Amino acid sequence: MVVTSGRSIFRGAQSFGLADEVEVEVDGEGEVDGEGEAAVEVDGEGEAALAAGSAVVAAPDLLHPRTSAKRAIRRIVPHDNRSARQRTNWRRARASYAPTMCTIVALYRVHPTLPLVVLANRDEMYARRTQGAAVLLESPRAVGGRDLEKGGTWSGVTATGLFVGVTNQRSYGMRDDKLLSRGQLVMDALAAGSVEGVEHVLQAIDAREYNAFNVLFGDARGLRVAYARRDDPRVAIEQLAAGTWILANDRIGSPEFPKTARAAELARPIATATLGALGDVGRALLSDHSLPPLDAVPPPSPGSIFPHAFLQQLQAICIHTPLYGTRSSSIVAIGADRVEKYLFADGPPCTTPYDDVTAMLR
Repeated sequence: MVVTSGRSIFRGAQSFGLADEVEVEVDGEGEVDGEGEAAVEVDGEGEAALAAGSAVVAAPDLLHPRTSAKRAIRRIVPHDNRSARQRTNWRRARASYAPTMCTIVALYRVHPTLPLVVLANRDEMYARRTQGAAVLLESPRAVGGRDLEKGGTWSGVTATGLFVGVTNQRSYGMRDDKLLSRGQLVMDALAAGSVEGVEHVLQAIDAREYNAFNVLFGDARGLRVAYARRDDPRVAIEQLAAGTWILANDRIGSPEFPKTARAAELARPIATATLGALGDVGRALLSDHSLPPLDAVPPPSPGSIFPHAFLQQLQAICIHTPLYGTRSSSIVAIGADRVEKYLFADGPPCTTPYDDVTAMLR
């Protein structure tokens, strides 16, 4: 049983050729259980079942706007004879439409012996293929997770202690897959090898050639944040002073993300944690499932297919929804010109042990 928005699920499923038939029933006197939600039962297994249940999330442009949200879709029978084109269209739409939410917490010159401590969760559609911690570059040597769809990375660190991490700018529309890869841009930044080198890389690009993004980068001597938007060719770069900084999917300090206040609160014990205890203290932050009150979460923008309650779920630091959530987690302790510790969990940190991958940087 998948519970999702009752709006036009069957239209999306049929548009992708995912269903031979869809049975629509109206509960009682035209009402659905809950607040505007419908229960969806999907026959079958695997990709077809997943796709049919999530078509409303993956393909809003294919949904019929006049379909009543008070209809409960009781049964979707997956289509086992989809053409190659239909399968490709589904995969493309599934990868192109997602409520991208990631969280990066950086303590810069806060810890008494570690100039920079970075903790990060990567949130993504479960269907997107990724690889855990791997050597991304040999010179300079860099380690991080790898995106197997485009070949880039969402974050990484070099052996000399340069951290680079990207978050997508919040958007509830389709991303443009014809634009350049943000993950490859992180690879280019890591290859630059220094904070100044990353600045040069970002200053040389045209931000309009990328889907909007935010980048946090730094080492023991400096920390920067950069913002790239589609309406300006220039990347805005800001120097960050000593302190605790939380980057979600908008500018630092954006009121759109109450989760950042919770992250700042949970980051306090990190300032006094020993190197040996950093994993346990960091995991307590990155595994947090607390949600802010619904009225503290900005309502969905006009035309958004995401209900307010779903946006509230995305305000957890560790996210779990049926199709999307926290996929991996990193804790990086950086000293002068070296990485003192790099822990990586190839899964949600609430259930996945962290592996010490520091040796991969040596």
